Amino acid sequence: MNQSKREFNFGHSTNVIIKKLRTTFDKQILSPTCFEYLPNELFYEIFDYLDPYDTDQIFLNLNIRFKNLLTYSFLPLKINLSNKLNLSIEERCRHVIIPNKHRLLSLHFNDPLCINTFFIQCNIDSSFSRLESIILNGVLEEKILVILFYLNTLSRLFSLTIRCEKTSLLNIADIYRLIFQLPVLKFNKLTLKSASDSSNTLIPVSINVKFSTIEYLIINMRCNVDEITSILYHTPHLRHLSCKQLYQANKITGKEVLLTLPHLIYASFPHCLVTFDVLEVFIKKISAQLQVLRLVTSHDEAYLDVNRWERLIKEYIPHLCKFHFDYGVYHNGTSDVIPDHEANTQFTSTFWIERQWFFKFTDKLNCFLYSIHPISKQWFNSYEQIMGCVNQKTDECTLKSNNISSSFEINQACGPSIQMIIAGYSPSTWNTFHLDRMKLCFQVIPFTHLTIHSNKIPLDLVLKIIHLLPNIIYLEIDSLSTASFKCLENKDIITMFHSVKTNNRIRKVKFNNQVETIQIRTLMYLCPRMEYFEMIYTTKNDLENIVGFISMKNSTLIPHLCCLSLCVRNVVNENIIENLHAIIDFERLFYSQQAFRDYTIQWIQDKIFLQWKL
Repeated sequence: MNQSKREFNFGHSTNVIIKKLRTTFDKQILSPTCFEYLPNELFYEIFDYLDPYDTDQIFLNLNIRFKNLLTYSFLPLKINLSNKLNLSIEERCRHVIIPNKHRLLSLHFNDPLCINTFFIQCNIDSSFSRLESIILNGVLEEKILVILFYLNTLSRLFSLTIRCEKTSLLNIADIYRLIFQLPVLKFNKLTLKSASDSSNTLIPVSINVKFSTIEYLIINMRCNVDEITSILYHTPHLRHLSCKQLYQANKITGKEVLLTLPHLIYASFPHCLVTFDVLEVFIKKISAQLQVLRLVTSHDEAYLDVNRWERLIKEYIPHLCKFHFDYGVYHNGTSDVIPDHEANTQFTSTFWIERQWFFKFTDKLNCFLYSIHPISKQWFNSYEQIMGCVNQKTDECTLKSNNISSSFEINQACGPSIQMIIAGYSPSTWNTFHLDRMKLCFQVIPFTHLTIHSNKIPLDLVLKIIHLLPNIIYLEIDSLSTASFKCLENKDIITMFHSVKTNNRIRKVKFNNQVETIQIRTLMYLCPRMEYFEMIYTTKNDLENIVGFISMKNSTLIPHLCCLSLCVRNVVNENIIENLHAIIDFERLFYSQQAFRDYTIQWIQDKIFLQWKL
């Protein structure tokens, strides 16, 4: 089955037909003894998964019933053409596409040769009366304008995706003019691989212009603010906007363009190269109903002005409920670049917590990344949901001011969520020098989450980091270096270990990689306030050791631990739960008073949760 057939979103009429057929079939009680006795409705379902040409080859000449079923069928066809097909494009055009033009629902091309061959054999015109989706992957620049001209005859074309590798000869504005003339188009994605700053995307604004019906627009190329403004002027029905790269024009046009976008609720700029001044002016033009804003930039330090963001959101984006913001500061690892502590602390004010937008600081190998993201399901959230701490799901896209207060109460109980991520470093790179550089950042910002994406990180380094982060509640580590445990022979390290053990507030711990039992035991010794522990399931023997250790130490060493989570994503073994029951029954023979009182085991998605009462 070609997966793209199931990804098409605009075949609503087809889905209605299929649902009706399925309902009809479900109401019947059938006991077929032969394949051909199955009802037509079931065959329609099967045909929907197959290539139309293959369907004809398999079923057409079986008997008169199948011949009539295929010859006189009105079910729509979904055509996907590529050079990897066994039959030539010419044959498919002659035997499948041209005789069934009135049945085509989608027509997807995967390479330039397919496109060229098809348009030699066939012209798209109004006879393709049901065609709703076209994908042109790799269309040649000299063909694109002609193809768009003929698409204007299609009365049901809702979705158009175009990818063009070379655009040196193209005026991109001409492409958009033709796209905007398509009578019922709702979705458009235009990818121009080599579009340069000199490419002209500026569409002149005229008084008598016919506005486009597009609601979802993906501009997968470079575009300056003036160009995207001219595009938006022609798409007043737009709901979803994404522009791959927004850059600053060398010349500022003197003419002010007023935009009317009453339906725009989503805007994404994954590579923003304009100053905050320019972006702010642009956002004010499009933000009246905006609910989701995604922005990635590294261009201007003004983006870290928290007060400015708060004013902009309060005054011009009042309906914003999802804000995804990433700002990168690149460095070469020298000490002259240090994190902006003021920005780190201000992004954790009440304004951000009320909206459930949380701050994350990532220390990558050559970059400091400042991030704001809405609350999302993470490993520690799944625990809260299982334990009943989060009892309702909130649709953040329709979040209203009257329920922000209830969300705020939840977060006040947990405190502000401030995440520190260390990623991309080898253990030798994240050395004492770098730790000293980050010390002020650690002291000023009350981080609550610590994530270390580094395999086999030395234990002494983990101790030093946790020692500087006394507010950490959530600890996530890839793995520890077992060889580094020799550091516990050092008196100073032993002293630090006991100090960290006494003072840390860590309640939830996770290992991302498969680890040895000694690593798990060490973290349990280090985190006596631990309530939740998550690990990757390895073997039954390791599980016996861990459960046995918890059974022995639950009342003394780890008295708050009440949930063990096993990640079983890549495990094909349905006996894990039975093994857990058997292991617990065995442990109760020795520790009957405290071993897993009133325990429950739940398998949810790719995790097994073992919970018990203390």
